[in-house]
Amino acid sequence: MIRLLFLISLVSMGCSESSKPSRAAASREYPSSEHIENITKYLLKGDPSEPWVFYNRTNRQLPDGVKRHTVYAFIRKQKGESLLVVGKNKYPRGKSPMVTMQKLQGILDEIYVVRLGAGVENHLLLSKTHFNKEGTVYSVTTFWDLRAAKLKSLWSISSSYDPEYRETYNPPEFHYWDNNDDGIREIILTNSWPDKKKPPRWKDRWAVFRWHLKERVIVPVRGLLLSKYKEQNPLWISFAAVEAGMQRKERLARLLLRSHAICDSTNSMVSKLMFKKWKVIDSPRIVERQAHFARVSMEVKGDKIPYRIVFELSGERDVEIEKWLICHISLFKKKKNL
Repeated sequence: MIRLLFLISLVSMGCSESSKPSRAAASREYPSSEHIENITKYLLKGDPSEPWVFYNRTNRQLPDGVKRHTVYAFIRKQKGESLLVVGKNKYPRGKSPMVTMQKLQGILDEIYVVRLGAGVENHLLLSKTHFNKEGTVYSVTTFWDLRAAKLKSLWSISSSYDPEYRETYNPPEFHYWDNNDDGIREIILTNSWPDKKKPPRWKDRWAVFRWHLKERVIVPVRGLLLSKYKEQNPLWISFAAVEAGMQRKERLARLLLRSHAICDSTNSMVSKLMFKKWKVIDSPRIVERQAHFARVSMEVKGDKIPYRIVFELSGERDVEIEKWLICHISLFKKKKNL
């Protein structure tokens, strides 16, 4: 009888121990609703003039090295602005619930994590915003990278349309494909061409961009010459100029060049682009960039001889969209093969 009571006592002790919450369960991160409430209160302290209203959050977490964070989106319709907030998973009471934040012009339409590859190091944040200015609606699509507790804009495209004319609404159309079977998907932007009866070569119907994990940059790969967005980035228009030389498209090349007294003559720049039938060796790199000036370097080959092409570009804002044109082109013959 004593033995039986002892066994019953052991069983009841085991049941009571198993019913207690584990230390891991007790240390769970706060529910998302509590995160949102705490972030909203914290934002209100910084600017009480108009409260930020929660819009959405990412279903997947965005990596920052070995750490991962949920990204929250807030909007203020009256001021026509949005806010991306990278929230901390765990934080002491009274401390900031945020890792970092980024204010955006316009109202957010979409926010989600894009997986360009299986590893979390290949995951980026995409945001889409819109705003109205003088009767024209502008839309901006941006890829963001989270590194060292900061959001960095990697790749951005702007478009516009007149809401009174539905035919002017032609937002950028892009997809994600793994063209070279390396496990990393490229960003594929659909091109347009004026003569629908004479479509271009198949591979020129899309502008292709590749994610370079080591440098954490998105670079052009091909098809930029027919992209209507190429003038928005000095890398893109420089790559398009080399493609014009590769395809012997002198008329299209002239559209990329700035005609101005401070620039090289357009004939001189075209002759350099058409000097060889170039083969791209490496992606273009920005050597210098300021508000209205950029210098881009690109490694190429012509007749198996290595060259470096250096572009100097001038930039300006056409209302709310950046526009770059090539002002100087320099050719340097390299002594050793690349």
